[in-house]
Amino acid sequence: MFKRVSVILLLCLFAISSQAQNNLLLNPGFEDSVTVGWWLNAWGDAEASLSNETGTLVIFDSISAKVQVTAPGDKIEKVSLMSNPITNAPREGDLIITAYAKIDAPVYATLPFKLSLKCLSSSGERKWYGGSEETLKSGVKKFTFIISPDPNYRDTIYVRLSCGLKNGTYIFDDVVFAEYVDNPPPEPDGRRLREIVADNYPDGNVFIGGATQSGYWDTDSEIILNREFGYITPANDFKQTYIHPEPEVFRWDLPDLWVEKAQKNNQVIRMHSPISPQCSKWAKDDSRTPQELLQNLEEYVTAVCQRYNDYENVVWMDVVNETIDKTTGAWFGPKSGTDKWENPWTIIGFDTLGTLPDTMIVPHYIVRAFELANQYGPNIKQIINQHGTMNDAAWDRVKKLVVFLRAEGLRVDGIGFQGHMNVGWEKEVNDSGVNNITALGNLIDWAHTHDLDFHITENNVYLRDGNEGKWEEQAATFKAVVKMLLSKRESGLVTWNVWMIRDSDGIAANRTPVLFFEDGSAKPAYYAIQDVLEDTLSTGLNSVRLSAADFRLYDNYPNPFNPTTTIEYSIPRSSEVTLKVYDLLGREVNVLVDGRQNAGLHKVVFNAGNLASGVYIYKIEAGKFADHKKFILIK
Repeated sequence: MFKRVSVILLLCLFAISSQAQNNLLLNPGFEDSVTVGWWLNAWGDAEASLSNETGTLVIFDSISAKVQVTAPGDKIEKVSLMSNPITNAPREGDLIITAYAKIDAPVYATLPFKLSLKCLSSSGERKWYGGSEETLKSGVKKFTFIISPDPNYRDTIYVRLSCGLKNGTYIFDDVVFAEYVDNPPPEPDGRRLREIVADNYPDGNVFIGGATQSGYWDTDSEIILNREFGYITPANDFKQTYIHPEPEVFRWDLPDLWVEKAQKNNQVIRMHSPISPQCSKWAKDDSRTPQELLQNLEEYVTAVCQRYNDYENVVWMDVVNETIDKTTGAWFGPKSGTDKWENPWTIIGFDTLGTLPDTMIVPHYIVRAFELANQYGPNIKQIINQHGTMNDAAWDRVKKLVVFLRAEGLRVDGIGFQGHMNVGWEKEVNDSGVNNITALGNLIDWAHTHDLDFHITENNVYLRDGNEGKWEEQAATFKAVVKMLLSKRESGLVTWNVWMIRDSDGIAANRTPVLFFEDGSAKPAYYAIQDVLEDTLSTGLNSVRLSAADFRLYDNYPNPFNPTTTIEYSIPRSSEVTLKVYDLLGREVNVLVDGRQNAGLHKVVFNAGNLASGVYIYKIEAGKFADHKKFILIK
């Protein structure tokens, strides 16, 4: 583990939504070479070197630039990393640098830090532009630096990143300097998902959310996340692998910023913070003893709960995750080496729960994690999150685990299903031959019967293996899942969370698994979710539901009528709608609707008191959809 004083600086593209995609630096990142495009300045007695760095000090990309500063005594004045000259900056308009800086392992209480630009005119005259000097303490600090240099001083520009006055090792990564352009991602038609949930599900038993990670802050993905969702999951930023990579080492910067951001955006959080296979290489190392692993577990769970227990917007936490092999139903355990997907925590040992003949052998890490979460996180709802399929082998063990933990006096508040699935999942069957959607409904029923919340925690629908580009089929799978979930809302709390925001996000981006295209525009899958949420005709489990899945024009009632009748139609997304009445000669006799309407079911009462008896036609046009029906007026 790197233990020297370290400052990690990430300067990233402010967003597709916030600036143009032309990169104004000659060498924006350090992935190719740290010696091309950057050089060092040192003042006083400072001695500094610039080199590649990999491993724990790199936030997003695999390689960063490491500036190591050493000098005798305390006579260091400043060390700066300077860019090569930029000669293609636009003559007008704002320029932007966005940065995150932190002290990774501080020896000193604070370090000074500053961003600045040196701007030259054609005659060589210079002007300096920069933000105020910031004092860095523990935790990430965000810098947004928007400047508009004098047009006469844009012939040559240098970016300078300065941190000085102390010996130390500073890390710089993904430096981008670009033209600022206010160009937010396009908003979909209809209402925003968080608005629909607030209006249509005021009882607080439905939460619709999204997940992303800090690597997508200040991009379209964060803008969409905040625009669409009042419930969020900060992806992997609360996991042990980040917060507590080894004993006595903690990193709270990103989690703390997530909580702060969620508070500002009026969002509730599910901490994806489990003891799980997503653990550090330190924990996976085959030399780890049961005592070392237990210490690491206890430190982490205790600290996470103590730190976030009193935040009202931190509502749920995954206590354990992926404990069971999704195919066999056996406890998931360790493998050799540190490069595989494995679960080293079973090395700690096993407990026998219950009494003969009804007993269960449970990995001790699960019991201990819940003991600590119960003790130190009493205000946070606590979840067992399970990955994989609807196979009975895995879920039967989850159910039995819940029962035995509760028998031990431990609190378990909910179960989660990681809904990573392929397109067409809703048509397939589980290992018992039961349709997946039916099995999902049965699992939700079991959870609610046992006073457990039910969470679909990481839903995405992969398009691969010849299914690329099948957007409507993908939408149908998403819709079937969410529709089943919502149908259970009256028997208990239900939540749904899409894993990642845009198709360009995450390691599975090539499978295009989510609700938004890379440019931030909504996919058919988004409108499928919007449609299901807007369809609130059912207020009870046994109510008749009229689907708004497609554009539809329904039969009027009553028919024949005198003098009034009701016409219903449904639209799956916000559309310009006209609904008109014609006689049999095609003459327009009444305009009932003419304007934009939100997705959902709509009703219009037509009064034909001024018309003579006869057969008439009512016709709808919405986007490219058109349909008509006949009705009879009898006086």
